[in-house]
Amino acid sequence: MYMRRLNKNYICLCFIIICSVIISIYMGIQKQGMHVDEYLTYGLSNQTNQATIAICFEDMVSQSPVKVFEDYFYSDEFDIAAVWNNQRQDVHPPFYYLLFHIFGVTLKNCFGLKTGILLNILFHICNIFILYRLIWVLVKKEDIALLGAAFYALAPIVQGNVLFIR
Repeated sequence: MYMRRLNKNYICLCFIIICSVIISIYMGIQKQGMHVDEYLTYGLSNQTNQATIAICFEDMVSQSPVKVFEDYFYSDEFDIAAVWNNQRQDVHPPFYYLLFHIFGVTLKNCFGLKTGILLNILFHICNIFILYRLIWVLVKKEDIALLGAAFYALAPIVQGNVLFIR
């Protein structure tokens, strides 16, 4: 009896997570443009120019905008030292940028500027499960834990944070 109820609750939790992921993916596909902080996330994670964390141009040399953005936003190989150096010049903790860099290089940036949303979705799934377990530990009621997880997972403000790549 307990296992049946436990399985039912985890099935409900999985349903909540799946609904939330579907909404996040749909909204991510609809997303147009990015905030400057989101662009900087890509640069801070993948920029290999050790001199500065900004986009650098040579004087009097014509640049292709596509090439500039590709060099700044994407990396073809793991360069953990560059990520660490970029964060040394910035104010943010390096762990997220390190994961972002590894995630992007592993996926070969095949999703372009949407790659960061996929990483955020993975964190979002972990957050839903952690919140569910936390509520269950505090109140010891499965229904309330599921309801709290659902409110969190489907809240528009939370979905907006999933789409913000930072």
